[in-house]
Amino acid sequence: MTNSSDSGFFHEWEQGETGEYQGGSQPPQEPHAQREPPMDIFGKKKPNSDNDHEKPIFPTRSPQMTTNTDKVDTIIGPGSLIKGDLHSRGTLRIDGNVEGNIRSDSTVIIGEKGMVKANVTAALVVIGGTVHGNVHGREKVEVLSTGRMYGDVTTAASKFVVAEGVIFEGRCTMNQGDGAKQPQQQQQGQRLPRPSEDKHEVSPAAKGEKN
Repeated sequence: MTNSSDSGFFHEWEQGETGEYQGGSQPPQEPHAQREPPMDIFGKKKPNSDNDHEKPIFPTRSPQMTTNTDKVDTIIGPGSLIKGDLHSRGTLRIDGNVEGNIRSDSTVIIGEKGMVKANVTAALVVIGGTVHGNVHGREKVEVLSTGRMYGDVTTAASKFVVAEGVIFEGRCTMNQGDGAKQPQQQQQGQRLPRPSEDKHEVSPAAKGEKN
């Protein structure tokens, strides 16, 4: 009959001599080592792709634009070509080509890829593309750094904003009062009268005929 204490001693002695565990119970298992992040060829740890911050799909509004244009009601997309007059009650954004007249009760935005050959009339006008025509903004006209303006601009006093690097060929008229009122001579394409014409001076020859 074997003593239980002797049996336990025998198992311990046998483990030490042979290097193998011969006891009845299972040997203690080694703790699992923590998994190290993968390393590149230069020995640097690669960041975990699960924790990488994804870039937003839609970029935020350009900081150079001072006019709030977050809400857009109508969009003329890139590659579009419209010939004729456009009239929108809300905000209109143009990223394609438009030939004609553009009018909005709110805001007109010419995107960076927009090409407009038309006269533009709106409360607010933001130009980031190319415009060949006259622009009339009752409250404000803003030309971004990517904008190209070939025509005359009429807007309210101190409400014409031009960024650095803009190409602008034309005249700018800033009126005071309740919004910018386009002069009648400019609407009809007539030239403005010279100061001498306003006085209605009579030439000496005409005076002699009257006498």
